[in-house]
This record gives sequence, structure tokens and C-alpha cells, in this order.
Amino acid sequence: MSLHSPTSAHDADGHRGRYTAIFERLWTHPEFLELGPIERLTLIALKASLPMSGIDAIAPMTLLISLADRVGVPHDDKTQTIETALTRLEAAGFIKRAGRTVWLLNGLRWEPNVGSSGSMSSKIASGITRQVSSLRQECPVVAEFWKAYGASLGRTESPRIAPVPVIAAQKVEVPPRQKKAATETEKTEKKEPNNWPAKISAAWEDVTGGLLTPAEAGRVAKALVAKHGEEDVLRAWDKYLENQIAQFRSLTNFIKNYGLWTGHSLVEDDKENDSYETTLSL
Repeated sequence: MSLHSPTSAHDADGHRGRYTAIFERLWTHPEFLELGPIERLTLIALKASLPMSGIDAIAPMTLLISLADRVGVPHDDKTQTIETALTRLEAAGFIKRAGRTVWLLNGLRWEPNVGSSGSMSSKIASGITRQVSSLRQECPVVAEFWKAYGASLGRTESPRIAPVPVIAAQKVEVPPRQKKAATETEKTEKKEPNNWPAKISAAWEDVTGGLLTPAEAGRVAKALVAKHGEEDVLRAWDKYLENQIAQFRSLTNFIKNYGLWTGHSLVEDDKENDSYETTLSL
């Protein structure tokens, strides 16, 4: 059915996407009126691209291409046009960026379910806290977000993982023969080829700051690795984490769309979906 049909607000797949809104005051705000047409469209497109919090981690080139498509920049150097627009928005104080992280400063304030004073329901606050907590907490922009909205979300500072207490170990003398045997065992374990679950887990933690245990990674991705091999899967996983928008990242999403991150045919991969479905629960 046509997008313009008055009888249906849904696309062909039955989904409209996330609802977002902007208060009318923005259109007459002096600082907004100082922006050029491309900057205004880029700001609106960015608001629609980010989660409710207004902050997310997106690969820079992915963000530029996505915004260029939404704004409808006509010429060849469209990514440069959007980069220029983002730079101007940054200089005007509308957004902040650091690496992969981009924050629309008033994105959360523009949400219709958030009061002018920052008040919101506990359910909304919990969802926003969970999403922002999945970002890299060391990022200065994330730290600024917590400083600005932490009180409204029930936090006073950026969440940190509590360090594991270090317990001093007693020095024990190991006989040379036992020490040599232990060293050989350690070398053998390091050479153990079935280490891909740990690599998947480490990459996830490095990019998202979240927890994905090697045991869970091994259980969920076992069928995929058996079909395509450890090296190909790990290469695709790194590419996926680097380019996929944070709110859509998950190991199951990666598996279901594996062909998008490799040269494999999606049709070919779909033949194996039935076997994957039995392991997907993450």
C-alpha cells in the first residue's frame, strides 16, 4: 500500500518505526532560525535517527550516509555536505561528538513523554538508563550526558563497573619439574583453536561496554561458526560492531543478517536459518 494512503499509516511490512516528535517552539527559536536549510534538515533527521535519549554510538561514515539519504542531498559530495552541517551544528551548540558518539543535547527534552523540568516515568527512565549504560562510559560526551540528565534518571554520575577487589596471594615455591609442566600446559591452552567465543565476547565488551559471556556467545553462534568458519565470522563480527547502529546491535541480529556483513548471499544464508533459530535466545 502507498505511503500516502489515507487508510493506512503502516508500511508494507506492517511497521511504522519509532514515534518521535519536536515541540513547535523549535521552529521559531532564534538559534534555529540562524541555521541554513541543510543544517535545519540535518538536525531534524538526526533527531529521528537517534533513540529517545538523544545520544548513541554510530560509525561516523554510517551516520553521514544515513543523514545524507534522509536529508536528500543531491550532489556527489553529499557526505562532505552533511559533515559540514554537523560541524556547524556542533559550533552552534546543538550537538556534541566524540569518536563514534553523537549527542543531540536537547534530544531528550524534545520528547513528548518528558516534562519541561526533565520529569519522566520510571519505565522511560529505566529504558534510557539501560540504553545509555550500553555506551562507552569513558567517552566524555557520555559523561556530560549523565551530568545533564543523571538527576532526572535517578543517577548522580556515570555508571561504572565496580572494580574487583585484589586479594594479595601468598608466594608459593613451585618445584622446577612442576613449573615446567604448568608452563607447557599454559602454552597448549593458549594455542587452543576453539577460542572464538572469548573473542566475540571481548569485541562486544570493547565496543559497547556491555556484557556478553563467552559461554553465551559460543552457544548462540555455534551453528554460524560451524558453517562459515571462525576467521570469517570474527571478521564479519568486527565489521558489524563497527558499523551497526547501537540500538540494533545484538548477536542474534548479527546472525540473522550475516550476509550483509560478508560477501555471502543472503538467500544462501537463509537456508540455514532454521538451524540457527534453535540456538537464538540472546
